[in-house]
Amino acid sequence: MGADVCVELVGIAGVVQEGLEMLRVGGRYLWISNIVAGASAEIVPHDVVRLSRAIHGVVVYNPG
Repeated sequence: MGADVCVELVGIAGVVQEGLEMLRVGGRYLWISNIVAGASAEIVPHDVVRLSRAIHGVVVYNPG
């Protein structure tokens, strides 16, 4: 149960944990937006490691 892929597009560091919670076991999380340099977010490492979730940061992408 949960999403295969979650995409963070708003650039607010405080929402990253919420996205992790939306993923299924083995889901992928894409961080595409421009989160402000130096901003911090609190995440639960268990939600990544024990549930085999992957986080991918994307700096440059083709809008097409």
